[in-house]
Amino acid sequence: MAKGEKTHDRSAADRDTGRDAEAASLDLRLARLSEALDRRQRPSEPNEDNAETSRQSISAANLGFRALVEFVTAVVVAPLIGWQIDAWFKTAPIFLIVFLILGMLAGLVNVYRIATRPSGPAPGSR
Repeated sequence: MAKGEKTHDRSAADRDTGRDAEAASLDLRLARLSEALDRRQRPSEPNEDNAETSRQSISAANLGFRALVEFVTAVVVAPLIGWQIDAWFKTAPIFLIVFLILGMLAGLVNVYRIATRPSGPAPGSR
């Protein structure tokens, strides 16, 4: 029987060693996973490429908004002027139509000027 007990003890020791190795492996994997999660959750440092892209997109949005405002302003203000002139002279909506057309042309010219202006600082300015 003593011989059988030693065999039984060896198997238990092997199982314990196997469990210890498995537990160590799981602990190592858990530590790596925790480190990866910590890296993901930390706010990333500002990257110069991202900052430049952000500046360019904000600049483009500002330029688009300016073009929109200038076009809408020209198309709204010019017909109001024409309508007021029609009211003063008691005419049919002739001036309203004329000023509406002039307002649309002025708005398109303003948008064209904004779109064709070179980007960046003007030459010679500091």
